Amino acid sequence: MRIRNSLVQQGIFVIVFPLICQVVVVFLLCGQLSQIRDEQLKITHARDMISMSYSLLLDTITAIFEAHSDSEQEGMVGVESTHKQLKIIENEIETMRTKAVSPEEIKNVTAIQVSARALIEAMKWVSLQQAQGIHHWRKVNDKCYEVVNEGSRNMIVALEALVDQQKPLKTVDGNDWQSYIRMLFAVALFNFALALGLGYLYVSRIVGSLKLVDKNRQLLAERKPLLQQISAHDELMALDLAVHSAEASLNAALEAGARLIERAPNLICSLDNDLLFLEVNPAAKKIIGIEADRLLGMSVREFIDGESVALLRDAQSKKQESKLEIFLTRQDGTAIHTHWSVNPGEAPAALFCVIEDISEQKRREGMRQRFLDAVRSSLRAPIATISESLENVVASCKFKESEQKSRVDLQRAGRSARQCILLIDVLLDAQSAQTGSIQIETKKVSVAHVVEESVELVRTIADRKGVGLELETVEKDVVCDPFKLTQTIVNFLSNAIKFSSEGNKIYIAVKEIDKFVEISVTDEGPGISDEYRNQIFEPFVQVPGEKAKEGTGLGLAICKQIIDAHGGEIGVKPSERGGSGSTFWFKIPH
Repeated sequence: MRIRNSLVQQGIFVIVFPLICQVVVVFLLCGQLSQIRDEQLKITHARDMISMSYSLLLDTITAIFEAHSDSEQEGMVGVESTHKQLKIIENEIETMRTKAVSPEEIKNVTAIQVSARALIEAMKWVSLQQAQGIHHWRKVNDKCYEVVNEGSRNMIVALEALVDQQKPLKTVDGNDWQSYIRMLFAVALFNFALALGLGYLYVSRIVGSLKLVDKNRQLLAERKPLLQQISAHDELMALDLAVHSAEASLNAALEAGARLIERAPNLICSLDNDLLFLEVNPAAKKIIGIEADRLLGMSVREFIDGESVALLRDAQSKKQESKLEIFLTRQDGTAIHTHWSVNPGEAPAALFCVIEDISEQKRREGMRQRFLDAVRSSLRAPIATISESLENVVASCKFKESEQKSRVDLQRAGRSARQCILLIDVLLDAQSAQTGSIQIETKKVSVAHVVEESVELVRTIADRKGVGLELETVEKDVVCDPFKLTQTIVNFLSNAIKFSSEGNKIYIAVKEIDKFVEISVTDEGPGISDEYRNQIFEPFVQVPGEKAKEGTGLGLAICKQIIDAHGGEIGVKPSERGGSGSTFWFKIPH
């Protein structure tokens, strides 16, 4: 887990460390900005307090001046003017008191308030003295002057104390703000450079290791020795280790493959575009009779004929695997039957071939086929003679009314003989179907007679299951193997009966289409899906279901080989009469 997470941890560090630095700087700058804001508030407050102090001083002087001016007047006019001005002074002092924040300010404002009240009381007393008339005022003028002068002096001293308290505060000018902006820009630039530097170191470390891994990958693809393992303690080391492990596994696999090729009994080789041998395994000595090293550079044309060369060229152009059977002439002049598995490639190796000697296999297949043909002839000949004899007897004899049972028995015996011949063909064709060597013996017969005979062969099975058979035919002579054609029709009918239910019907139709005669069998069974319609005529392919287990999977494959041997076509499609059934059909030339 440590190795796996190391690159992740480094990446997180590269991202988080500059962010932490940025957050710290922003936090410090926020503190500085908060301090500046507090200083600004204090300066604004000091300015307000000084302004109010000066305003209060001005209003006080104004009040004293008005009181002095009113000394020349008589009555209550001067008194009212003085009282109004004193009221203004009281309001201003109250405003100053509410705005005082620090204990020192509160103390100074309180001193101002006390001195102001004393001055106000003095001014009120002076105004009362003025109200008694000019003669009285001249007597107390000096006394009033001393009282007002004393009160004014005390108040001015208190105001000066308040103003002096505000003056030591520093002001933040434009140069300070520019300094802070430059500091912020410098810190941001430093963090950007730091992040860029860390990212470059991180990426360069990864890219350097990846280049080594990629170089090892290229060397592995070229099957060359790899570079030394990288020493990074992270995922890249594990990746490089995987490449080295792949090299070891590949070398082991190549060695194992080389041993298999060396010991393979078949000739494994590659050919270039001129069909010259590029690579050959030791089996060349066994197949061709020439040592592998001597065969290199020789042309395959020296051992096969022109038609086989054309087959190889055709296999090369198909761009897919081809299976060929070619007669090959060995170095000693003997010809052998070989099977070629050919795969096209790219230059310089244009073809990869696996050549197997199947001469002995073909010899055994020939012996088996000759044996099967002998068995067929030995079994079919006497049974066919019995069948023809029974047909001749039935056709030539005139049976009396009392002898009709004998006539039916002879017909049944003849039908049973034909069924034996059909069964022999089915059994032997199952063997021949694997090699595609089904043989036919053609003659001119009535297609209607062949179809009717096939229907009669399965009628007993159909009646026993309760399935109806309906036949629609035309009279037409065709050149065919009647037994093989009967075998195909019976196979269609047997499958239709097997997949039909009681009460269903099977429809057999014979049609003449252009130069062909088409025979079709339509059932009312479950039908065949599109998936299996293209596969059902291949050997051992069966439609899934319980009843599929009753067959071998070779019947329809044999039918296809029989129709192909007649030069016809065969297939299956959805029921021509609608519903869920299927229609099996074939057509042969007439």
